[in-house]
Order: sequence, then C-alpha cells, then structure tokens
Amino acid sequence: MIIGKEVYGDGQLKDQANSAISNFIYVYGAKNIYIKNLPIDTNAETAKYYFFYDQDKQPIGTYHTLLKTVSNATISVESGAYYFCISTYQRFSDNALPADCSRIMITTEYTDEEFIPTEKIITSIKDYNIKSNKNTKLSNIYGLKVLIFGDSITETARMDDDGANYTEGTRHNWPEYVNQYMQWKSFNNYAKSGAAYKYRGSSGYEYRQTVANQIYLAMQNSDNDDVDIVIFSLGTNDGAGNLGDYTTAMSKATLQDLDQTKLYEALRYAYWSIRDKYKNAICFSALPIQRANNEQPDVLIEAIEKMAKRYNFIIIDATHESGIIKENNTWEQDDTDLYDGLHPNTNGQIKMAKLYTNVIVRNLLYKLL
Repeated sequence: MIIGKEVYGDGQLKDQANSAISNFIYVYGAKNIYIKNLPIDTNAETAKYYFFYDQDKQPIGTYHTLLKTVSNATISVESGAYYFCISTYQRFSDNALPADCSRIMITTEYTDEEFIPTEKIITSIKDYNIKSNKNTKLSNIYGLKVLIFGDSITETARMDDDGANYTEGTRHNWPEYVNQYMQWKSFNNYAKSGAAYKYRGSSGYEYRQTVANQIYLAMQNSDNDDVDIVIFSLGTNDGAGNLGDYTTAMSKATLQDLDQTKLYEALRYAYWSIRDKYKNAICFSALPIQRANNEQPDVLIEAIEKMAKRYNFIIIDATHESGIIKENNTWEQDDTDLYDGLHPNTNGQIKMAKLYTNVIVRNLLYKLL
C-alpha cells in the first residue's frame, strides 16, 4: 500500500496526506475483484474512489466509488482492463492513518478465508526452515538480480534501440509471475516480439529481434553487472532452416568468427558471450512451448538443447513440461493456454511461470552450500 496518495476522479494518483492507495493490481482475464476488511470511516471527507487502467497504466472508463460504510465488496472487472487501483483510505477523518493498515485483502479469486499474513511460497527445504530462521541460507534464493532474453512469449518491456527509456510492464508474460513467486531484487528483460537466435538480415527486422543485439544492450548496461541469473526463452522464430552444424560451430576460434545466420553458430555466440561476461551467473535456456498449428521441429529443439548444455546452461523443457499442449489449443483462437494458437494467455503464462520457477529454485539450492 502506498501512503499519501489517492485515486482521483479522473483516475490520476495524486498526493493526499490523509489517504492511501493499493499498488496497481494486475487483473487482466479476471471477472471480479473481491475486497475484504476495508476500513470504515463515516466521518471521512469522501467515499473511496477506484479506477481501472489499460496495459500502459492509463485510466479507462470513468471513476467508481465505494461508500464510507463498506468493508467488503465484489467489483466486476471492466472490459479491457489490465490493472486496478483503489483508495484503501480516502481523506481519513482523524488526520492520521491507523497503525495497522495491513489487513485489507484484495483478490481476483473468491476466498472464505480471513486475512493471513503473506508468507513466502517455499517455507522449508530439508534442514533449512525459512519460517523459524530468517537468516537461513535458504533466503539466498530470493532477492536476486535477473537478466532475460527472448521473443514475444517472454517480452515485458519497451525500450529504444540503444537500450534507453526502458519501461517495464508494457506486455504481460511469464517473467511477471516468476518475479512474484521469487521476489527478485531486479530484472532487466531485453526480449522482443519476433526475436530469434539467428541473424536474418536487417530488412524487415527491428534491432532487438536478433538475440546478439539484445545481449549487446545488456552488456552496455551497468545495472546488469553481477547478475545472479540469466534466462534465454525463445526459439520458435528460428524454425528448422539454416541450421549449420555443431561440429562446424565448435571449430570457430573466436566469437567474431561465428556465422550468426546459422542456428548452431548463433546459439554458440549467445551462450558463449554470456558465459564470458557473467562468469558467476546461473544460466538457464528454455525450449520453446508447443503451438497449435504445427509441431516444434526436432532439429530446433536438439540444437538449442545441445549447445546450451555445452555451455552449462540448465534446460527448462517448456516444450514437454509446461502443460501447454498443441491439441488443447486452436490456431488463431483464444483457447486453453494460447490466445491465438501461439502466444500464451494468462493461463498459459502462469503454467510457464510455475515450470520456470520450479526449475530455477531446484537448481539454486546449491547456493545454500
């Protein structure tokens, strides 16, 4: 909760000393919002305002209010909304907010439970117990710096071709949910819709649609120094053409010698570059998810897996373990996990995030040693 702000009648979040607001709450795909334990203040200056917002966090529709006497409420999510924000306290009458502001519950799934203080998803592993010992080494799997490369199923940010004006949250994908689960200290996501490992020429392609350019931008950004985790999540756009071969790729003496129009050599360039720059990072490479119109080529899967393992990247097998199945989805229709047969909807993004989190956490445990 953010103290000293209120939701105004035009949807702007303005300074107001005796008010408080929720943060932006992601509600895309939800039908309702369920609120419990709002404070009742019959002497407050005004009712509590709330607004819905688009994917760029700009107000949509008009303002709504909850009466001063309302403690629990069910609110229908407005069509086209991505975010929700409410004044949890609005112009509180006593000129000072109560000391305990933490019992308010806002969810997109109904629950009969009363307020329970938030706990980490992982509470104990073997001899390490995060509940009883706040200084346990298990806490090392939280608060990490993360660097991400990928395509449209991974993209979450907008930026200029030189990496400037980085704006997070402009697209919704699995990194949002993994961040929630793992409480990352920071993450920079250079993924771009249409990106591939291979260089496909400049005509018709934007700068970050070649992974080597994503890597270059990341390396120029000092915020990425000493990253803990690197994740690659792409491959569909590379297809099964211009593969080259593993032996030729491995015969090249330098990064500059690699022909990035060939898949094996582009893969080697990506993984070798990262390993050379971020020597202490724990690195992951995801296989592409299934799609509704055709099977992912075996030669593509084999190439990513073989070269990633050569550079000690841990494989996230999204092709076979994400729960996204070709037969459960329909091309160019919003179905079980894919909203168009290719890109994950909210359900698919959460499935991916659960797999990624599972693989990452399992492989971070050696940090406890």
